[in-house]
Amino acid sequence: MLFRVNWSMEGRNRNEVIQRFLSAADDPNYALPDGLTMKGRWHNSAGLDGTAIMETDDINLLYSWILNWNDVCDTEVDPVVEDEAAGQLCVELMNKINS
Repeated sequence: MLFRVNWSMEGRNRNEVIQRFLSAADDPNYALPDGLTMKGRWHNSAGLDGTAIMETDDINLLYSWILNWNDVCDTEVDPVVEDEAAGQLCVELMNKINS
């Protein structure tokens, strides 16, 4: 499944977040566990927030990874689908409505 993770931080946490972000590749505490994949990540360069698309079949892996960050960032997690799946669901809905 795909999940959109939105995060935001307060200015007072900025430096701690930057340090963790920069060390995440070398620190197993912040590395992605096996079974959790980051499909993409975007940072709002004018603000203190961003978005990542994560993929996993085990929501516990995502939750565990977020726990490494939620002392310095607020997070929101939403399941999402790609266009093809959304389109198919819309077709099925319209077929039900029109039958």
